[in-house]
Amino acid sequence: MRWIGFLLCVLLTAGYKDFVENSQDFFSYMNDPQCLVIASPGRSGSTLLVKCIAKSAEDRLVLKTHQFVPKEFQGKVLFIFSQPDRAAESALHKLLEDKDFGQLHFDHLFTSDKEWLSEIGYDTRKQSLRHNLLAYDALGTGEHLQKWLLDWVAPASKETAQILAIKYEHLWDAETQEAIRTFCHLDHFELPPKKERGCEEKKMSPLELLLRRVNNEERKDEPEYKAYDHARELWKKAPPFQFLSQK
Repeated sequence: MRWIGFLLCVLLTAGYKDFVENSQDFFSYMNDPQCLVIASPGRSGSTLLVKCIAKSAEDRLVLKTHQFVPKEFQGKVLFIFSQPDRAAESALHKLLEDKDFGQLHFDHLFTSDKEWLSEIGYDTRKQSLRHNLLAYDALGTGEHLQKWLLDWVAPASKETAQILAIKYEHLWDAETQEAIRTFCHLDHFELPPKKERGCEEKKMSPLELLLRRVNNEERKDEPEYKAYDHARELWKKAPPFQFLSQK
């Protein structure tokens, strides 16, 4: 019966059929200029954005990925990212709940440390005070943002850009939504009402609560985990949205 659970996890992780698991899979879509890709480092609102874009662009193919999009791709890319400490908390919660989700998430992220995953035994529910996602950026969020926002891209005009990078926290801003409509050539684009992110404490396991408390140095307000210092600085310096092209 385990394979049935694994298959269900795959379907739930993707949320729809067009999930691009690795960079080679992009070659099936390379020559479609109408194709739209929603990329992210994970746990940053990409599923929500995919659903809203797909609803607004019913006649176009909308893909989701945690990979970097090849330069030869002729469509357009929306890269959405969020406050790294919050994204890490969200990822930790999911990884502690479901080991199959954890393995898939590590497989799908091109920046993840798969050796770290093997060290903890591939069961992401078995994290410890020494080996856990808040003490170590095992998913490579800092590297992911570094490449998507700096190393592999350059600023571009909205007319020539291939990538629109968006901070999740500004997704509901009127200026951001207008940028999405213009960039994707959408007649309309709507979002559901914004909801507060995060998980209620009553839904967290004792281990999750302990890891949050220990690694956050007892902070009660906005979380700051040392493992995400670099990622957080990149997030802070980034504007609400920006137009980019690959170098």
